[in-house]
Amino acid sequence: MDINILIFSALILSVIIGFISNVNTGLLAIVFSYILSYSYGFSVNDVLSLWPMKLFFILLSITYFYGFAVTNGTLTIISERIVASVKKAYMIPIVLFILVVIFAGIGPGHYAAFAFMSPLIMSIAGKIKMNKILAAVIIYSGACVGSFNPFSLGGRVTEQLVIGTGLVESSFKITNAVFFNMAIVHIGLFVICYFLFKGYKVSHIENNQTQTLNKKQKQTVALIFSVFALVIIPSLLSSFFPESVSFKHLSKIMEPTLLSFVGICIATLLNLSDNKVLSHLGAQLIAILTIITRFYERMTN
Repeated sequence: MDINILIFSALILSVIIGFISNVNTGLLAIVFSYILSYSYGFSVNDVLSLWPMKLFFILLSITYFYGFAVTNGTLTIISERIVASVKKAYMIPIVLFILVVIFAGIGPGHYAAFAFMSPLIMSIAGKIKMNKILAAVIIYSGACVGSFNPFSLGGRVTEQLVIGTGLVESSFKITNAVFFNMAIVHIGLFVICYFLFKGYKVSHIENNQTQTLNKKQKQTVALIFSVFALVIIPSLLSSFFPESVSFKHLSKIMEPTLLSFVGICIATLLNLSDNKVLSHLGAQLIAILTIITRFYERMTN
């Protein structure tokens, strides 16, 4: 059978089984890649070598870290309070779009935004009687705009891909160009859908329906912004003072992936959420795309 049909079938089957059984779809995709690889004469080492470990660590650390804010309710409370504080109802979809942009932009990226913000935005959409298609556009386009800034997950992955082609000196410039193009396209898409699906006719969320942050949730906010500041401030100082060796060295030390692991350890020690946080990670789509794409590339080369 044609390899393209097998790969596509494995992808569909992984999604179906995962949906029915509630098993992580990414794990199923890895199993299918293992089966397919042996069908075509690959060894275990061949399969494992297809996994991009650096990309995996970036995705795991950042997504896991921001998962604490989702599982302990911090993100839900903050989002609902922000929406409830909006005086003009027609501004609520715009505020939700900006909220998704910020969430994806401060570190976790678009995959985490898809997984974490989807139930939240859809829940708010039901309360304010907003069209669900517009809600989906807010999630998707907002996540793409935010994530591809140079300091977030999408921007970092883009930069690594550019560096991998040998264009090291131009990596930041190209990453900025990708971000700029993504922003134009997805902001334009949101504006069109805002008017097409009458986002200006939504209702309010009353302030008395929102909750206040408890101690652990306040600690979560402080921890996230601390990690974010440690990543952004040295990079900004290095940009403003390019001749400073100290700032350049400091910006390299404050690496987002490893700082996220530090944040994970601190959050775990503070017991900011339970150990089920891993089950909420949005990495299953990453695993599917990574395994199947890499397997396809090896088979067709």
